[in-house]
Amino acid sequence: MPKNLSWLAGLRALACLSVVAYHLNQQRSIENLSDWNWDLYQFVETWPVTVSFFFVLWGLLRSAPYWRTILSGDPAPEPRKALIDRFLRIAPAYYVAFAVTIVAVFLVQWGMENALARIFAGFAFLSWIHPSTFFPADFNGPLWYIAFDMTGGLLVVAIMGTLVKLKPKWAVPGLAAAAGILLLAHFAFMKIPFPPGHGPTAEWFPTYNPFLFWLHFLLGMAAWGVAIRMEKEGVRPSHWFDFAFLASFFWAFAFLWHIREAQDFAYSWPNGPYRFPLVPLLLAMALVTVAYTKKVGKWLDNRPFKWIAGFSYSVYLYHALVIALLRHFVFPGHSVGYPEWWALVVLSFPLSFAIAHLSNKHVEMKAVIWYRNRQEKKP
Repeated sequence: MPKNLSWLAGLRALACLSVVAYHLNQQRSIENLSDWNWDLYQFVETWPVTVSFFFVLWGLLRSAPYWRTILSGDPAPEPRKALIDRFLRIAPAYYVAFAVTIVAVFLVQWGMENALARIFAGFAFLSWIHPSTFFPADFNGPLWYIAFDMTGGLLVVAIMGTLVKLKPKWAVPGLAAAAGILLLAHFAFMKIPFPPGHGPTAEWFPTYNPFLFWLHFLLGMAAWGVAIRMEKEGVRPSHWFDFAFLASFFWAFAFLWHIREAQDFAYSWPNGPYRFPLVPLLLAMALVTVAYTKKVGKWLDNRPFKWIAGFSYSVYLYHALVIALLRHFVFPGHSVGYPEWWALVVLSFPLSFAIAHLSNKHVEMKAVIWYRNRQEKKP
């Protein structure tokens, strides 16, 4: 049933591993690759769609209590509490990782371009507003994602907080209207005459903007509305849902394999990343169906996946920095051959996991526990 989130750990672990694998894949030499190896390299280069999975997943999870209010009459969540909870879950660990990254950058290369603006925008979750600040710090490119994650949390609270005040029949039109507004905002943002960026920013900005990515959150919100509706209608777990989950999951992978040679923004509308809307729709379908599976949810709920999922967020925060420092100090050069690349892989995973475990234990959980204890002490 949708209340059962046993499958969540497995999917988070798989997403975490795919992100690390993608960034390690970028480090290996592509000279003189065999046909099958080149195909594999290109296929892994399509795995940034994992970012869309995270957007869809967090839209789904954040909207869940609101859907129970709309469809089942449960008490509505408090917006202030929801925002504080999300901030404390994301910000403390990110701030520490960001600060560690800044220190590493200044120690290794004695500074970075537009440092003050990037640091301010990074701490304020505003890095998306200008090409010069899009990447908050050198050495740790994935930190760009955090600003979009935080703004997505605001979106969920704003939209779902509005829908709970309306009659249930307005839920679907409300989400459709929100999608239309976001599309208009995206096209308006694209018209702003920003100065050209450099490197990946030149290709990504301003296409990578919160209005476009909020559409992925909307898909997750809509998907969980469907799941809660199914629960209310008395739908029960079935092997058919196992089949539907596997079909949607492998359809997405087969599609990515088929288009592995395509440009980053191909097969998307509006023009942008992550093959929107087909791949995000398949991911949303997988998330709805896995909640009603009989076997797949249990398979995903295994001990190794639970262990990885426990600190997966901190793995995301630190793995690119670990890879960058290993490349700088241990494996210098533009690319590495196979023996060195395998050594890089063998070192990157345990180091990233060890740092992430410490971050989860001493930063992430400490912030959450502090807030919960504070709430319990209130009269």
